[in-house]
Amino acid sequence: MGDWLLFYGGAFPKEAREAIDQLRSIPVDLKKQYSDLKRESTVETAEISVRVKMGQIVEQIVPGLPTFPYARNDCRSLFKPIDYMVFEGLTKGSVNSVHFLDVKTGNAGMTPHEKQVKRVVEKKHVEFTRY
Repeated sequence: MGDWLLFYGGAFPKEAREAIDQLRSIPVDLKKQYSDLKRESTVETAEISVRVKMGQIVEQIVPGLPTFPYARNDCRSLFKPIDYMVFEGLTKGSVNSVHFLDVKTGNAGMTPHEKQVKRVVEKKHVEFTRY
């Protein structure tokens, strides 16, 4: 029984006061950590959004760039799941090849659907169908 400390009202022993103060500081610390994480998450989300929007803009203007290897008028835009079908030679009157073209900026990876299209083309599972 000698380990028990008695107190009255708000007159807590030193050890009890320290334990109470420590417990009361936990929510404050957690709230600050949550606020910091939320701010970091919001900044990261905004940065990702800007990169995605810039990539979408580049996808649309890339055929007009002087370094683009195909005639702009040979391109037909799809944007989903791939960006362009290029009918090489179309504007000259004779299509000699068809390209599935996807534009990527930065270190953007391929989506699952883009990977599927790539696999199908590589396996030569491509047909011309008339309806």
